[in-house]
Amino acid sequence: MALSERSATDIGKFVPILRGSHVMVHQEVGLTNVERKNLASMWGTGERGFGQISPRLHLKMDDTEIVMREFADLVRMYDAAPRHVTEPVGMVYSTVHGFRGYISEYVPGRHIANVKNTPIDERRNVAEQLVNAVGMLHSKGATHGDISGHNARVCRHTKTLKLFDPDTQVGASYQLSMKERLKVLIDCDVRAVSRFLRELKILDGSLERVLEACTNRRFIRMLYETPYFRDGK
Repeated sequence: MALSERSATDIGKFVPILRGSHVMVHQEVGLTNVERKNLASMWGTGERGFGQISPRLHLKMDDTEIVMREFADLVRMYDAAPRHVTEPVGMVYSTVHGFRGYISEYVPGRHIANVKNTPIDERRNVAEQLVNAVGMLHSKGATHGDISGHNARVCRHTKTLKLFDPDTQVGASYQLSMKERLKVLIDCDVRAVSRFLRELKILDGSLERVLEACTNRRFIRMLYETPYFRDGK
């Protein structure tokens, strides 16, 4: 079907979030003509994964259950730490496939995996922001679940670190209470941050400067208690 023949329903409708209540409502979100065209083109492929539909917006497509869960996780993260999380814009709805995608802010810049060989001051700055961001999430009862060098970017313009693409299914296959699952997810985040700090090669005297810049002392204590710090593994 040609783009001109597609209806708004075929292309998909956006479901923005009402801040605070997390209630989803059906309504169109403002898109440029170029963004609509790119969305329709990507939507037609039916492929899973990330794709950029404009310099400001990103589309994630996957199975309905995954999309709805990840978008809800992203909203919780954004409410907890808006400075360090990509802003959720809305979900893409198809009358045939249901919720099969969501749109979020696109962050121009590089993945934090690419700062490992940069000067120490730049690595230290990324480490400070990462520790602050995850500590802030945990202090508000939110988690990421899949922190890695490819799930965070440093904005080219603002130099701000932004987390995206959460995965809170860790421990979901076990018979755990919500409180126990939260503990598992927090432990997963802590270990991932600890591992990444080691990869940045700042676990020497300069680590003190990183931790001193962070405000969530409980999270910092947890970092110190992981094997990556305590045993050097």
